[in-house]
Amino acid sequence: MTTKRAEYEFRYYNPSGDYVFSILNYHGANFWVRERDVGSFYIDIPYIMSKEILSKIEIDGIFEIYRTNEWGVKELIFNKRWFVRLWRDKIEENGVKFSRIRCVDCNNLVDRRIVYYLPQSPQTIINNIPADDAIKRLARENFGNLAVERRDWSDKIFIEEDFGLAHEISLDAFQYRKLLPLMGNICDTVREEHDQYLTFNVYWSENINKYVFETKVDQLGTNRGVDSESPLHLTAILGEEGGEFGGLRYASVELNAVESRTAVYAGGQGDKENRIIKEAFNQEEIDRIPFGLWESWQDARMSGTPGGVQAVADRRLQRWTPQIAVNGHISSDFTKYLGSKINWGDRVVFRFRDHIYEVNITSITINLANNGSEIISLKTRNMREEYYG
Repeated sequence: MTTKRAEYEFRYYNPSGDYVFSILNYHGANFWVRERDVGSFYIDIPYIMSKEILSKIEIDGIFEIYRTNEWGVKELIFNKRWFVRLWRDKIEENGVKFSRIRCVDCNNLVDRRIVYYLPQSPQTIINNIPADDAIKRLARENFGNLAVERRDWSDKIFIEEDFGLAHEISLDAFQYRKLLPLMGNICDTVREEHDQYLTFNVYWSENINKYVFETKVDQLGTNRGVDSESPLHLTAILGEEGGEFGGLRYASVELNAVESRTAVYAGGQGDKENRIIKEAFNQEEIDRIPFGLWESWQDARMSGTPGGVQAVADRRLQRWTPQIAVNGHISSDFTKYLGSKINWGDRVVFRFRDHIYEVNITSITINLANNGSEIISLKTRNMREEYYG
């Protein structure tokens, strides 16, 4: 996290995409993005200005957030557009009155869809397809050119071509599920079964005047990890060679076993004695400590085969294995490089004592105060294999 002055412009367009106005003065603002999730943005408008502004705001109106970079050029932050979903008046404890506008980022377009197909239809079965292509097939069938006319947004959203870069997966019986978490589950499956990082995103492309749906393997952004041409270390190590340094202050690594479990029992389809039940155990941890057996139940009724239920149990056990997490604050000198040397979705290097880890920057939050100060924080995940320095 860091605090500094920054220049922002908030551009508002009506739902059809026509420019209406820009906001340069504000009481406060906050926005965050997170991979495979719908980000959130709010801006607080001084009450004396809000009547005129709110008279032009519409549900599903569009905001773009521009930040001045280190060269003095305004950049569209995270290449995101934000849809208006709420506005209201507020009063703080000190009596200051303002109006708040709240928006969601364009990943919300995926969240507006379910898999609206009948059970056992071809659109509810994935059979040995590369996971990245499977995700894009779901996109085409539910809001792209393979959807029925009233669900077809292909004139507004470009879905990138198939690349077949991820491991193959099989999945069925996912009719009527929400599309966004289903795509996230596919990414989790590839990570847990094949140790491959897969993600997806929706962003705005001014060049083609459309939203773009994309999938990425290894990282959403730029590879600046251990094996890249220009590694970026989030912590400064004096005397180290072979990469740039900086980014984090007060960095730490924690091993978190608060949510860990060592036994998962998953129940699939079927009634009473015919119900499919599968188990998964962390036997090493069970044997290591006296009270090591810690049980949990997982509903797997969306899976209709024994193999599918077993996969659900295995994935849940993996997610409940003790996790390593990186915590830290972005240094004040490093914020000017946001969007150039470091950005949301990048894979970078984190050094802790004698060990070096690779982490993916999966979430960034920016908080703005009315005096122009900027607080930036980031979250990481995906501790890959350990490299020894």
